[in-house]
Amino acid sequence: MSKYAYRVVSCTSNDEGHGASVLENMAPSKHTKGWSSERFCQSPQVIVIEFTRGAVELRKVQILSHQFKIARQIDLHAGMCPQGVHPSLQHAKWKKLGHLKLNSNERSNYMARELCSVYVKCTAVYLRLVIGAHFPNEMNIFDQVGIILLNVCGPAGSHNQGKSSQLPLYILNYNCEDITHRCVCWCFVQASRLS
Repeated sequence: MSKYAYRVVSCTSNDEGHGASVLENMAPSKHTKGWSSERFCQSPQVIVIEFTRGAVELRKVQILSHQFKIARQIDLHAGMCPQGVHPSLQHAKWKKLGHLKLNSNERSNYMARELCSVYVKCTAVYLRLVIGAHFPNEMNIFDQVGIILLNVCGPAGSHNQGKSSQLPLYILNYNCEDITHRCVCWCFVQASRLS
């Protein structure tokens, strides 16, 4: 499985110095601060990415949450454009793949970051993350949500030249509730309180 390159094409908001384009770096360092919403943001926040190779076969989505700017839930949607239409957000047709429910991180005293991995099977040109309200905590004084890392993976060499709309868009026989309970892996990575 290989990581797909993408570019952020839409983002509801970002805090100064924490723009969504930092997510495009698929190999962040330990000093990566990731994306953060604007202070006192409205919910939901939405990030849309476009795969640089066009339509790709998605198999795994990994989201590394900020250690204290934690969303309660993140919905995932795959986007495709009708056959013969140049890919654009205006023409994209969206299918909800499911949602992730994140942990409040209270038990680690907001020192760990949660890595969620979701296994899917679909074809997409776009991936949309709808990021819900934050978990309130004493560290998150500006009521923000944040994502440190977003990786999207699939089969090596997956690229559908001009046939994106003919490919199926589906999930591995799971409904949204199944994704939350059966496909999310909880891992914790030590993090600095300074990010």
